[in-house]
This record gives sequence, C-alpha cells and structure tokens, in this order.
Amino acid sequence: MGTRLGRLLFVFALMGGIAAESCGAEATSTDVAQSFWGSFLDGDAAAMARHYAPQVTLKAGSELLKADYGVNASGDRGKDLVVDRRDLQRGYEQMFKRVGREKWVASSQRLRDVKLTYISAADANKYFALFQAAAGELLVQVHTEPDPLFFLLRQDKHGRWSIVAEAFD
Repeated sequence: MGTRLGRLLFVFALMGGIAAESCGAEATSTDVAQSFWGSFLDGDAAAMARHYAPQVTLKAGSELLKADYGVNASGDRGKDLVVDRRDLQRGYEQMFKRVGREKWVASSQRLRDVKLTYISAADANKYFALFQAAAGELLVQVHTEPDPLFFLLRQDKHGRWSIVAEAFD
C-alpha cells in the first residue's frame, strides 16, 4: 500500500511539475514582457508569436505596416491595423531575413540592457495618447533611441498575459 501511494504521489507531482512548467514559467506580465523582448532581440519570430494574442493591433507608424513585410498590402502607415498573429510572425520573419539573423542578433546586443518600464492602464491613458489601455492592461515601454518602442499586454479569461498591440518603428 505504501509503495502504491508513493508511486501515485510521484505521478501527481510529476504531472503538477509539467503543468507548472508549461504555464508557470511566464505567468506574470513582466515575465512575458521580458521573454518577448528577449525573443525580439534574438530575431526569433516563432518565439515572439507565442506571446501574441490571436489578433494584434499594429499602431500607426509601425515598421511592419510597410508593404514590403507582407502584413499590410496597402503600405499605409498612417492608421492602426489589426492583424492575425501568424501574419505578424511572417512579417517579423521577413524583417529578420532581410537584415540577416546573425547581423540582427549582433546589432541588438547593445539593446540587451535597455530598460523596460511597466505602465498601468490608468497612467498609460493619462500620459500616452497612442495607447488607450483598459483596466488591468499593462503598457510596456522599451527605452530605445531615438524613439521608444511600446507593446500592450492583456490577460485572457484564463489569466494568461499576451501582447494585444505594439508600436515598433
């Protein structure tokens, strides 16, 4: 009986560990933001895509709104565009391919120490006209020069954080 109970507890512990590993590694908004930023710097579009909501708003002015990335056929960068995360992934793959992944990674090394600032929805709405965040959302500002980059995180009904909008130029 003791051996059987021991095996059963071992199986539950193993299953619990697997479940925790699959969802707990990036449970917080800041964990997701850091992981996404690292994937961006690594030029890993597939890893980036895992952090996106099914639909993502590219904010007006974003680089990926240019027609050459295949995300926005019109190439109009003057207005926001809602895109499927798979299209966004393909756009980033095109960008990384154009620059050359090795060159991308090498040039992004200087950005590894760039500060990320986490801004609550209330503060985002007060100070940033570009993003109007809903209660519970979190705006992330990446302090790059000459202009900062932004992405907006939201929790889904299961409590998982994902990126719902971005402004990268």
